Amino acid sequence: MEAKYLNYNNKKFDFSSFFKNNQSVKNISHYIAKFPKDIIKKKIKVVKEDKKFIRTYKNFIKTEIQKLFKYEIVFQKLPNIRVLYPNDIEAVVPYHCDKWYNHSNDEINFWLPLHQVSSTESMQIVNLNKSIELEKKILNEKFSYNKINKLISKYAKPVKCDFGKILKFSPLHLHGNVINRTKFPRISIDFRVKKLNSKFRSKTLGGYFDVIKK
Repeated sequence: MEAKYLNYNNKKFDFSSFFKNNQSVKNISHYIAKFPKDIIKKKIKVVKEDKKFIRTYKNFIKTEIQKLFKYEIVFQKLPNIRVLYPNDIEAVVPYHCDKWYNHSNDEINFWLPLHQVSSTESMQIVNLNKSIELEKKILNEKFSYNKINKLISKYAKPVKCDFGKILKFSPLHLHGNVINRTKFPRISIDFRVKKLNSKFRSKTLGGYFDVIKK
């Protein structure tokens, strides 16, 4: 499954609104840049525990994501919320594919930036065929993390995504972040889904995954 951009109803599902103190904020990236990282970390914790946010997320899965599949899906109970500040080396996620972290090959990833992204602030991704080729080389030759990053960085390209779009991609895609060289932070949500009637391993149903309530 090659990576694909999809549209969603960003007016009905404006996740950025949970990070604003007022509705006049137009660009969430510019807005959160005004706050120190520790304040934003606390805000993220509050948002993830907000019942309204959880209801919105579950409704998003039910109305926007389930319709993409002909079979019933399960979804990651709570999405990841990530912020990549400018020049923040500690926040950079090294290149990887999700199967290296106990995710099954039949999971499907969704990455949703809360604003337009196009450069170093964005997630970087390698196309699927090249990802499979590089992973085979990495595993066969037992590359170190530094060597892995150097190799993958030659082929990774930034996700160019407008607000109101979401990226769907495979856990076999190599992806990660680089140092954000733009002036503003990136804030994004990501989560995974898989088929209800499928095998579950370490990422269990009822633990990591949940079912869509009818």
